[in-house]
Amino acid sequence: MGNDDGAPRPADDLADDFARAMLGSPRGLRLAFTCFQNHLVKLADGDDEGPEWEDHSVFFDACHDEHVATELSRRGPGERGWQGLPRRVGPGVREPAEPQMPDPLPYEQLAQRIRRYEPSPLTGPELLEALEVTVSQASYWGDVHGEEILAAQDPIRRALFPFAREAARAILAFGLDASPVADTAWVVEFDNSAAGLPFGAPPAQDGAAQVLDQWWDRTTAWESRMILELPADPSTRHSGEWWSTPPSELVQSCPAWPATMIDPHHGPHPGEPTGLRLVEDPHGWERAVAYRFENPRPAKHLRLFVIHSPRDWAWLCARFPFDVSATKRHDWHRITGEIEPWLIPDFDAMAAEFDAVHLTLRGYLSSAGLAIPVPRLADPGEGPEVLDAELPVRPPVGHSVIAGWAPLSTYWLVNAQADPGSATPWEGDGQHAWWPASSSAD
Repeated sequence: MGNDDGAPRPADDLADDFARAMLGSPRGLRLAFTCFQNHLVKLADGDDEGPEWEDHSVFFDACHDEHVATELSRRGPGERGWQGLPRRVGPGVREPAEPQMPDPLPYEQLAQRIRRYEPSPLTGPELLEALEVTVSQASYWGDVHGEEILAAQDPIRRALFPFAREAARAILAFGLDASPVADTAWVVEFDNSAAGLPFGAPPAQDGAAQVLDQWWDRTTAWESRMILELPADPSTRHSGEWWSTPPSELVQSCPAWPATMIDPHHGPHPGEPTGLRLVEDPHGWERAVAYRFENPRPAKHLRLFVIHSPRDWAWLCARFPFDVSATKRHDWHRITGEIEPWLIPDFDAMAAEFDAVHLTLRGYLSSAGLAIPVPRLADPGEGPEVLDAELPVRPPVGHSVIAGWAPLSTYWLVNAQADPGSATPWEGDGQHAWWPASSSAD
């Protein structure tokens, strides 16, 4: 089935399960809400006086409403936070003052506006556009965006389910959540020459073990320094190293967009790596080079850890715990309402058991930005599957956040490299669009 008819639909029960997982996470909520907003623009078709554009304007205003902008900060101890998590207090946490707040928005009335519309199947370019917004707008160092706070209100979250389901159908049908080991993977290098960094040489890593050792030393030293320098109150306005990725010096690979999503007029382009567009905290790059990745291990011998759900990340942090509470205290409290301990995986220790770690699109949409409870493993040999039943009942030893990750990406914890003879230059507009450097933007 071509793009004009949208993606062919898989079994609805898989899409329903995926949609429910998305609506429990800020990135999944943002995708569903973006699909709804884009649907209104599509229906309006340039008519800025019709009912669809009126509804679009209502929701735009709601996202920037003063009440929504303060929805998270005004929650008191024990009240439900914007992600369904209680805002917690503890030693060193200042009790929030009782502010003068505007009247709440009529969330149920807004939800009724959403229910007026039946989503249509997403084409490849439509799904791509929604995913680009969802990933690029992730923010773990500042205030939570109004779109995500609004979408997380219970009446609106429930009303968005059909749009989340349609997005899930498209993701599954286009094969974006298929095997994490792609036949052809790419390594994307963005042009950071303005910052004095080299550009134009294929990434290679012949000393992954040394990189991980240095990362451990650097992270430990920085955490020790932050314990002394940063205030203990997590509600103060400080920001630091908000990400939870492996060290950036490691090789990172990604697949190309599926051929079924290709559209000659709206992108993606044939052979375009997903890593060009799916980037958190993008820097407005206008040049990049993609290199074909050379897999250092045959697929059958590859020790790959796949993050497909919050449970997988929780297990990774429990199996290889690394306490970074001082470093993450302020940023992660601000976006989740949780308090320390904060943990990330010790990627140096992880490398003894795994060659690489991959974040699926479902893993990203169901997990990124959440305060994920990290349990204590009863036995070091317990696998992630044990946590399916026990994660909700085991008292957490801390929490963690997936932040700074690109969905569909794989970090290689072993020596890896790209093929220097496969360089493919790309040009972009500094926002979302990319095209082969040998062709024009359109």
